[in-house]
Amino acid sequence: MREVADSIDGQLPDSKQTLFTVPSCLNFFIKFVVLVNSDGADTTAELWINRGGDSRRIIRPYPLQANGDLQGPMFIALTPGNLIEGRASTAEKVDYVISYVMQLEN
Repeated sequence: MREVADSIDGQLPDSKQTLFTVPSCLNFFIKFVVLVNSDGADTTAELWINRGGDSRRIIRPYPLQANGDLQGPMFIALTPGNLIEGRASTAEKVDYVISYVMQLEN
C-alpha cells in the first residue's frame, strides 16, 4: 500500500455544491482545512460530507470575520464516491484548501 498526500482548493459558491468526489482508493482521510474570508464583511462557510443520496452531514458552520481565516486539523474518514460539499453566505469570497491523505494499492 502507498500513501498519496494532496489537497483541493478553490472558492466557495453561495449555494451548496460538490467540491470533490473521493476517487477509488483503499482509504481516504481529510487531514486539515483552511478557510480564508477575502471580503471586508463577516460571512459564514459551511462544509458537508455526503456519503450517498440524502445522507449529508454538516461538518459545522464556520463563522469568519471580515478578512479573517480559520485553519485546523481534522480527521474524517471517507470512502470512494463520497462527496465533500460546501457553500458560503457570500459567493467567491471564501477561499478553501482541504488537505487529505489517500491510501492506494501498490
